[in-house]
Amino acid sequence: MRKLLSFVVILFLGGSVYAQDVTYEQVELPSIGTILIPSTMELQKGKYEEFSKKFVEAGTRMLGEEVSENRIVFQPKGINDFTKDGLAMYARIIIETDISGPGDYFKLKDVEDLPESELVEISSFAENEMRDMLYGTNLKIVEWLGVSMVKIKGYTIFKMSYIRQLGQNPLVKVHTYFFQNYDRQHRLTVSYRVKDLELWESSFNKVANSFQITNIRQ
Repeated sequence: MRKLLSFVVILFLGGSVYAQDVTYEQVELPSIGTILIPSTMELQKGKYEEFSKKFVEAGTRMLGEEVSENRIVFQPKGINDFTKDGLAMYARIIIETDISGPGDYFKLKDVEDLPESELVEISSFAENEMRDMLYGTNLKIVEWLGVSMVKIKGYTIFKMSYIRQLGQNPLVKVHTYFFQNYDRQHRLTVSYRVKDLELWESSFNKVANSFQITNIRQ
């Protein structure tokens, strides 16, 4: 479980956002599948990606963890070019894949709903693990929203939600979806400022529900 929680340190910058008409583009995710990405967002790359990677690596080393080598990040447009408007925003769509051995995870189709009592136990364990990991750092969990099970593309998925804060920065709401896929696990994390919930929540729900795994492992 500790390995599954290490992504928490990668969600950092903050800012306000602007309203505009949003369309969606279906993006191919190599060796995974496809996802819809809002027209207001771009693939993280270039010098900003290098900067972000150094920040992430420093944070994960502090927790004794490693950054996933299979990581794709989408962010508000303009950040790659270090524009004022782009850097004033905070929202992220992050896809990470942990590759392990055959049978280390359930097959995608074999994940089943759990009784509420088991979900409560899993949620409590995950919360305690995450809080322990972050103890003594400037990243904290402000509100734990729990672990639930949702359906995406007909498959049963674990979803973990919480509100976190880095230092004195604005509160950020985070949802992470765990897709077990036999010899690997895909994590889809969406995050945005709490004060911008009305702007991002509906859009990111659409993003999450569009996540289609075509590389289904057997």
